Amino acid sequence: MSSAEIPENLFYKETQQQNGGGYSAALIVTAVLLNCLGIPGFLMNFSVVYVTVKNSTLHGSANFLLALSSLFEMGHQAGHLVFLWLALSGQNFISYALCFRLMAFSVCCLGGIYTGMFCTGVDRILCVLTPKFHCRLNLPIYLAFHCAFCLASCVYLTLSLGHCAELYSSYPVTGYFGDLFVGICSTLSQRAFLLNVVTIFLYLIVGMYIWRQPTSSQFRVFRTLAVIVVANIGGYVFESIMRLFVLQNLQLSNQLFW
Repeated sequence: MSSAEIPENLFYKETQQQNGGGYSAALIVTAVLLNCLGIPGFLMNFSVVYVTVKNSTLHGSANFLLALSSLFEMGHQAGHLVFLWLALSGQNFISYALCFRLMAFSVCCLGGIYTGMFCTGVDRILCVLTPKFHCRLNLPIYLAFHCAFCLASCVYLTLSLGHCAELYSSYPVTGYFGDLFVGICSTLSQRAFLLNVVTIFLYLIVGMYIWRQPTSSQFRVFRTLAVIVVANIGGYVFESIMRLFVLQNLQLSNQLFW
């Protein structure tokens, strides 16, 4: 397949044949469940940002980076509403180009989620393994470097999917983020998976170090890290493993695979 060739969407064909262009129970259930998780998640992330901004004692590097990741998550979660609208309206599919225009801001935020969590992991590694060095850092410059790294990732993902929107402008998608990673952009999800694995490894190092230094404050940090890994990064890694490795080896119909 050449880079400009539009990939075939077999899931779209099967859905159109079975539903005749009408409502799809599979899409409705998936979209509703996704937003049942996304909307409370949006509110929780908003609370993290609000508390961090209002409380001057939470203006350290770790809290700043966690709040930054929460901001990216809020923008990303807002994009799920496009999927919900398409499913509940019975439209089900729109062109890749239109979907990208509707979700461009959420796509940009998605690019910052993985790097934001990675930067938080790097910050915690520096804090627990080299505390003196971490304390001597110029905080504004240090955080500006992390922000620049995250924004570069946002721009890169947005430009990459924007290029795909030009190449595959008529390709039908549901509004689900995973549908955008097709053709030459399919490798982007693999890179995100690798970055998430590295991030989990960083958190595990921090967690093991804290476990060996049992104090009440350190255990609170340990519990926070555990929640981040299990509830946040773990969800992205689980989805990537299912899509990249498990489902590829199962004999499923196109609808079940989707």
